[in-house]
Amino acid sequence: FNNLNNIFKYKFVTPYVIVFHDDDTMHPDLLAKEVVLLDADDETVLVVTDLSPVKEGSKMLMFSESHENEVLICHKRHDLVKIIFDNFGFSFDSVMYRVSLLNNLDGYWDKFLKWCDRPFVLDLSQKGTTAVIKEKLVNYRLHSGQDSQAEHLGNFRYIVSLYLYYKNCLIQPVSSADNKLFNRWSTNNLILTIFIYSSGIKSYFQLIKLSINENLFKFQYLNIRGVYYFLIVLKLSVKRMITKKRL
Repeated sequence: FNNLNNIFKYKFVTPYVIVFHDDDTMHPDLLAKEVVLLDADDETVLVVTDLSPVKEGSKMLMFSESHENEVLICHKRHDLVKIIFDNFGFSFDSVMYRVSLLNNLDGYWDKFLKWCDRPFVLDLSQKGTTAVIKEKLVNYRLHSGQDSQAEHLGNFRYIVSLYLYYKNCLIQPVSSADNKLFNRWSTNNLILTIFIYSSGIKSYFQLIKLSINENLFKFQYLNIRGVYYFLIVLKLSVKRMITKKRL
């Protein structure tokens, strides 16, 4: 965290900056496409692009050809968080910032830990407009050493904080339509997310119960994607039990 925070506190002489992880890969057009959007409008605080989670290292340099050339302009963070609810993903290294409006990470890590990238970007978006590139221009490496992939029940509280933060980003009081949008996204995403932080069936349902108590999980909002995730959870649970028996 200290290294990352020092980067955001650094006095850059360039107008824009992107903080890129050394184990991820960027599309050859990433920098050019983000710079063009920042150059085009002084009110644009940052540019975000979608990403592809990649497990196999051999595929890190493979970018699928995308016809998703749409660019969205968000004027408020509630617009940006709704794009997240549409399963748009981004991280620190898929974002280019306008240096003159950049904040540091003080306070974000303590509340959100590794997942502080989303709240940091969403809060920063309040300073102006955000350009959203729908293309997946970053391959984001997934590996067993990442905090987000580790089986630590304690870390789930940071996920809860993140989801509650998302809900608070919506226009308050939350409208019926926005409430449905959030609950549908939260419920179906948590089915798979909770599995990552559970050590077995018992802890899995403990976290489901915790999510229900926090109004983040409501069975009536399960959809086809949620059922698909649940089938993945069943498959992974069986695989986990077999592995434990072998050990």
